[in-house]
Amino acid sequence: MATFRFTAGPWNVHEGNETFGPGHRKSIPLEEKMKKYAEIGLAGMQFHDDDAVPDMNNMTEKQIIDYAKDVKAMLDKYGLFAEFVAPRLWFDKRTNDGGFTVNLPSGAPAAPATLPRRSAPRRSSCGWPARARSAPRARTPLK
Repeated sequence: MATFRFTAGPWNVHEGNETFGPGHRKSIPLEEKMKKYAEIGLAGMQFHDDDAVPDMNNMTEKQIIDYAKDVKAMLDKYGLFAEFVAPRLWFDKRTNDGGFTVNLPSGAPAAPATLPRRSAPRRSSCGWPARARSAPRARTPLK
């Protein structure tokens, strides 16, 4: 008989934002979400990089890794694991059509080719195994 483990992201318990309106509930701190997820029997959490490390664009690489290690410690405290830590590219105007495929006037990819390698320490700091992958090539911009 198969054994299943279930996970959820922090966005599954959010402020109730809608496309055309503000949130309806108060924000719940990440650790409270982890505690509740563990209490109801979830095995882990799913993250986007800025779920695990909010405001990461204004932090140094060391600050990002240190913050991610704190998140990993919280996960361990509640017996949870990080199922994945994926980059969130769609909220930034430079990458909302795809970090490597967006057509910019410069013809350069919006996400640098080093993005997978640079995000690996954040993922591994949260307990998700980093895998080496090569970045896909950007498309030729439309003329």
